[in-house]
Amino acid sequence: MAKEEKVEEKVKDTVKEVKEKIEDKVDKAKDAVKDVKEKAEDKVDKAKDAVKDVKEKAEDKVDKAKDAVKDVKEDIEDKVEEVADEAEKEKEEISEKVKEVATDVKNKVEEKVEEAKEAVKQGVDKISTDRDVAIIALVSSVISSLVVGVVLSFFFTRKNKQSFFSKKYVMKMIDKML
Repeated sequence: MAKEEKVEEKVKDTVKEVKEKIEDKVDKAKDAVKDVKEKAEDKVDKAKDAVKDVKEKAEDKVDKAKDAVKDVKEDIEDKVEEVADEAEKEKEEISEKVKEVATDVKNKVEEKVEEAKEAVKQGVDKISTDRDVAIIALVSSVISSLVVGVVLSFFFTRKNKQSFFSKKYVMKMIDKML
């Protein structure tokens, strides 16, 4: 039985060695799985960080683009406002010049009317009969009306080049004077 005990002991030792080797291999496998798991988690964390960085950079780019568009919009609005202000100033200047021209025309017309009146007065002094005076007054009135009408028509014409006074109105005025 000694031989059997030696074999049994050898088997037990071999089983014990195999068991220890298997336990070592299992521990190494567990460690390897643990290392792989940790590395995988690190890679996943790095991937998440990379995605987060890309997302943040994309959001920054979008924000910068929005800011750029906003700046361009503000610049355009400023330019439009400047142009509108300049147009308003030009309009005011033109209005002032038109008023000045209208005042000058009015003054010239008044001067011409006064000259015509003066000429009529001088003519009346020379003419002795009532009939001649009436004719001169009529001619003077017609001439004054024509001068005023021509001057006003010259400065205040419409786009279709019609006179400020219509033909019908002018004819009525001439008929009233006669």
